[in-house]
Parts: sequence; structure tokens; C-alpha cells
Amino acid sequence: PGLADHFAIIVGAAGVMEEPGLVAFRTPRGTIILAEPDIFKKAFGVEPPHMKDGPHLAGLTVACKTLDRLSSLELERTGNRLVLPPARGFGVAVGFIAA
Repeated sequence: PGLADHFAIIVGAAGVMEEPGLVAFRTPRGTIILAEPDIFKKAFGVEPPHMKDGPHLAGLTVACKTLDRLSSLELERTGNRLVLPPARGFGVAVGFIAA
């Protein structure tokens, strides 16, 4: 969340603090979320990767029409997401939700 002012310049709009430690930027193509590590872990079920490297893309969520085809990947369910952990997602947690 400390990067919110910088992201506001990039996105062209101010972010909204939805809860302590979480700032959301709504865009026409989706939402960019800046979050503290504990909020990331709650959303993805894993620790944020590469913490020692500073802020970076730690995870993303893809909305899908259906999650049926993902059953063969043996993904963990965290809340409403199926999550591919960073170790299997080239260093980024990838979440999938049903749209």
C-alpha cells in the first residue's frame, strides 16, 4: 500500500483503501490490488513469493467462465479461488475464479 501514490500516477486514478493494508485500483480491464503480505496469504493461501526482493507482482487472478477444465491441475482452493502456487507458476501465484 505504500506504493499507492506511484500507482495512481501509472493508472491515472487514485486507489481506494478497501481495508487496512489493501488498496484497490479499478480499471476498465480489471482491478490492481496492492496488499500487505498477510492479506496476500489470506487471498492466495501461500506466502507472497520473493519478499526479500521488495515489492513486485506476487499474484494475479484470472476470471474464467468455468473452473471445470482446471480440475486435472490439482490446485488448492482458497476462498473462491483455485490457486496455482508460485513454485508452479514461474514465481507468481495464479488464482482462478469462476466469472
